[in-house]
Amino acid sequence: MKLSLGPTLLLYAGMTALGWGWLALGKAKAPMRLWRSKDVVRDFALGTGIGLGVVLLSRTAAAASGRAREMESEFGRAIGRPRMIPLLALASAVGEEMLFRGALQAHVGLWIQAAIFGALHV
Repeated sequence: MKLSLGPTLLLYAGMTALGWGWLALGKAKAPMRLWRSKDVVRDFALGTGIGLGVVLLSRTAAAASGRAREMESEFGRAIGRPRMIPLLALASAVGEEMLFRGALQAHVGLWIQAAIFGALHV
């Protein structure tokens, strides 16, 4: 099954809009405060390092495990074009962070938000 880029991006745009609106209308932090950092270079380096670590672990798992290779192959068939991967990664990161960490966590707390997030990713 091929992943259709349009509906997927619309889903993440909707998540972003819902999270943004929830934050803007609620009494939680202003949405733009989510992206402010006292040390942007450190935060960027930390995020990049963790992301590269996850990629390395994924590659290692794919090399060592038949199931991981199968999942990697299925993902490749679903995505189709490799240039879609960064776009989908960015869209999902912004949409999920805005909705779950930004809006939902501000209202229900870390643990309930994490349980909901985890349940939706099973």
